[in-house]
Amino acid sequence: MAFLSAKTPAVTNEFTFATSAPPALSAVIEEPSWLAANAENLSAGAVVDKDPLVLNNSTEDLDEWIALRVTYLDNAGVELTGQDLTDLLDIITIDFDTTGAWTYDATSDAYLYNTLVPQNGQTIPLFTTVTINAGATQQQLDDIAGFQIKLAGFAAGTADEADLSGASDMLLFADFEAWAQAGNLQFN
Repeated sequence: MAFLSAKTPAVTNEFTFATSAPPALSAVIEEPSWLAANAENLSAGAVVDKDPLVLNNSTEDLDEWIALRVTYLDNAGVELTGQDLTDLLDIITIDFDTTGAWTYDATSDAYLYNTLVPQNGQTIPLFTTVTINAGATQQQLDDIAGFQIKLAGFAAGTADEADLSGASDMLLFADFEAWAQAGNLQFN
């Protein structure tokens, strides 16, 4: 069983991957409907298209497992926690995938894509819109003063799909993370 490995620095909303010796393990996040200008000057009831999906752009015939972690940041890029996170989640709705393509692990706030993504294939979007709840007050919006959504995760793959036969049973992100770090592509 041969695993490939490469690591890149953390980024928000866009991923660039290092490649390894052939076959090159590589993936990129795309958001076909995302326009940053549509996320400016929002008011209660606003709906913003945001549809992150992951494209397997490996240079060889290589299938990949994908996991994504979602975190929320303030406008300064500091992760929201505690009451600040609760306040944000009280006024936004994100329409996460309900088709069963992604499995959510509440402990790590991470999502695993449930099937291998073939070379040049892509996941379905993890979500498609972010809505500012219609009942949000101006005071709530002022208290939040804007936010960012950061996606981070892992892609793991091998040239031989049979080598990953047990990977689809991993539902906890920590298990996937440890497995991916043991010899697969990590992107944060």
